[in-house]
Amino acid sequence: MIFCTALSAQCDKNLTLTSSKTEYLDASGAVQRTVDEITKIDIDQKSISISPGGDHRMTGTILSVTCGWKTAFREGKSEFKTEFDDNGTLKKITIVLEGKNGKVSFTVTIADEPDKIIRVWSDTFEEKK
Repeated sequence: MIFCTALSAQCDKNLTLTSSKTEYLDASGAVQRTVDEITKIDIDQKSISISPGGDHRMTGTILSVTCGWKTAFREGKSEFKTEFDDNGTLKKITIVLEGKNGKVSFTVTIADEPDKIIRVWSDTFEEKK
């Protein structure tokens, strides 16, 4: 029971990730292009904010979260169903935060554009206090 509580406790944390590279993938997961840019991602209980390249900030509302980690943010994943406002048009977006072999990735898939996937690998990953 303590193990389950510990796993649940990590899923209600406020987090900040930064990345220095953005990858654009096709539906099969093959990298189509890579852009060197600093991206900051903030996650709290209600929303996810993404600031790619420092030019603008996009914020989406979290509709639901599925969370399962073997080792806190090193092995496992969280899946967020979100809704972003894109200039007055609401877009359903699935975001997956995943840890494999100690590396954390953040992947974005837009429901209307499933053949365009955006992924960043976290350079820094920390809990916001």
